Amino acid sequence: MTSSDPVPTPVAAQAATSSSPATLPMGRSASRLRVEAMRFLRRFGLLSATWSFLLGLAAPRVDHPGYLWAAIGAHAAWAVGALLVRNDRAWWTGWFLLALALEAVVPVIGTHGWSITGGAVILVLAGVALSGRRRWVVGTVTALATVVAVRAVVTAEWPVANAIATILVFAFGALALTWMVQRIATVVTERDRLQAQLVEVETTAARATERAEAGARLHDTVLQHLTAVSHADDLDGARRHAGRASNELRQFLRLDTNPSESLRALLRSEVTRAADGMAVSVSVVGDRPVGDRERLLVGATLEAVRNAVRHGAPPIRVHAEIPRGTDAVVWVGDDGPGFDPSAVDPDRLGVRQSIHGRMGRAGGVADLTTGSVDGGTEWELRLPSA
Repeated sequence: MTSSDPVPTPVAAQAATSSSPATLPMGRSASRLRVEAMRFLRRFGLLSATWSFLLGLAAPRVDHPGYLWAAIGAHAAWAVGALLVRNDRAWWTGWFLLALALEAVVPVIGTHGWSITGGAVILVLAGVALSGRRRWVVGTVTALATVVAVRAVVTAEWPVANAIATILVFAFGALALTWMVQRIATVVTERDRLQAQLVEVETTAARATERAEAGARLHDTVLQHLTAVSHADDLDGARRHAGRASNELRQFLRLDTNPSESLRALLRSEVTRAADGMAVSVSVVGDRPVGDRERLLVGATLEAVRNAVRHGAPPIRVHAEIPRGTDAVVWVGDDGPGFDPSAVDPDRLGVRQSIHGRMGRAGGVADLTTGSVDGGTEWELRLPSA
């Protein structure tokens, strides 16, 4: 409930965090919680009037029933009227004055120690606890305690012991409500801070992943064709590689990510294109939709195929098992002499980023078998089920 008063009010939700120990720490969620608590208190006013009505019915002895029902009627009338009051300060002030009046009028009613003010007092204490301002809490308890003490002095029907017990209930009730509101506001604010940190970390990680994948894709396609241009033997060869680099760059910028695409079809078409005319056999068992993890698997597969084209010997073999709900595995092999992975120059990104890096980002692994007695190289790319 938004206050129309520009000055801070006892029950208004404060919009900013204050460093004062008398003010609750505030985050957006804590502010929303306080607003929701205020809405509940407005409805609780009707419940407090019903509470007073039931206590009036249960009173064992009343000297002036007319006064009693007039007080309960005033309570009910304000409970209804308070729903129309939009200003939080006016709303709280009305309930505060009503609670004081009921505490003062009870001796006149002659209920012989039977109280009907509990609901109104709880509402007032809860409302001031929401402010988080200790001076207001202390002032409210002091005003209520003063009325109770005076009541004990002016009438013998309200013993001093009962007055002390009532004052202690008010004091500890206000303390407990204030502590509870503070703890909830602190916990919610801390939760907001941790959520904001988590979003920042996830955003940073996502950006790093996008940069790594963009670098890997450019290395796998455009950069390799541009390198081939510089090593071309004739002008026609240079033009052919430059045209391929241009086409690869257009495809990279288009970023086609159709989630309904078939992984089987994507593997077959991309592997054939990556082989660049070299003999390659492709067999795929099973199929599944293409998601982000599957695209990383395809990217690692294509780099393994390109490495086989450049450094291996035909035929190149690609076998994939991609059933739904279980691990997806792709094997890429060739009959070349193999190589020593530890001898690869650290600044060459093909194996480290385009294969191992992609599989790592997808949550999978890439294992290399190379330099066996029979020769050849085989990559095993395994993508665990999500």
